[in-house]
Amino acid sequence: MLEDWNHPRTPADDAIRRINTEELYRRRQVRGRDLNDWHAELRQWEEAGLYEEVLSLLGEITHAVETLAQYDSREPQAYWYLYAARILKLQGEARAAEVLLIRWLDHWPEDRPQYPSHRARVEAAIRALRR
Repeated sequence: MLEDWNHPRTPADDAIRRINTEELYRRRQVRGRDLNDWHAELRQWEEAGLYEEVLSLLGEITHAVETLAQYDSREPQAYWYLYAARILKLQGEARAAEVLLIRWLDHWPEDRPQYPSHRARVEAAIRALRR
């Protein structure tokens, strides 16, 4: 229940909030770490040319993001998809990159609240891949 002047938050509300927070934390885990804790390793692997390792981890991260989109009302992070698409393009896999970006669009339809700039960036990346 949302707290308002007529209905103060109850212990049951607190329990639901705690359970939801715990579930959200669990769904954000990739290889035992929060999905946002992988930036440094990904950059290191990319600089070392370990593209398959980068793509493997990004695949797990995008899967986690899609699971979050089903559970959480916030938009899935386009960043991870754009990162993976860039690596795929470097490997000559432009079609796979396009499919991945379309998957992001499919997981976040236009009728759900979103940051317009994220959708615009993904759509621009798709257009660039099609040239």
